[in-house]
Amino acid sequence: MITTHEKGEMGIDGGLMKRPMPAAGEGYPAAFVCTVDVPDLDEYLGKVTANGGSLHVPKMPVPGIGWLAYCLDTEGNLFGMIQMTNPMPM
Repeated sequence: MITTHEKGEMGIDGGLMKRPMPAAGEGYPAAFVCTVDVPDLDEYLGKVTANGGSLHVPKMPVPGIGWLAYCLDTEGNLFGMIQMTNPMPM
């Protein structure tokens, strides 16, 4: 996990992990993938598919953090959504 602020301050937090899918040139981006925090991952996965997007990497646990899934929007852009069960302290 990466924290960009001091405790008690607002900031942009994130994480760094080994790419869970093939490298660029095999249908995947060579850039970072934006991931947004959602209150209910199952609900938001339903919203993605109801609005023309698709599930790309199924919901999976992130030990000690929460649940994560990757989707494609209607233009084929990859993005992630995470439901935090143990948010990082501010």
